[in-house]
Amino acid sequence: MGPIPHSYAIGEKKSGGGMPMEGRICLLSDNLDGAKAKEVLLQYSDAEKSLTFEVTSINVPAIVPIKRNVVQMSAQAIGTKSTRVTWVARPEPKLLAYPLYP
Repeated sequence: MGPIPHSYAIGEKKSGGGMPMEGRICLLSDNLDGAKAKEVLLQYSDAEKSLTFEVTSINVPAIVPIKRNVVQMSAQAIGTKSTRVTWVARPEPKLLAYPLYP
């Protein structure tokens, strides 16, 4: 993906579910100590061409409103030269640090 200048695998192959690794760390800039996203695989199926992963932030500004995001992706052939990719995201917003009503 264009906005991700570099990513690297974390963890080892998980025996349950055939997951190829625990997940990955995505650098969100060229700064190695800067903002990152940690993606942990929750479900993986090579046969069904699907995966689910949880995204959490590392070193992001407090203003970023998302606490975590669970993403489900799948790919389905719809012809000899076409594939339908489905991406469903379920972001969990951060709770406000102050009450809405006094």
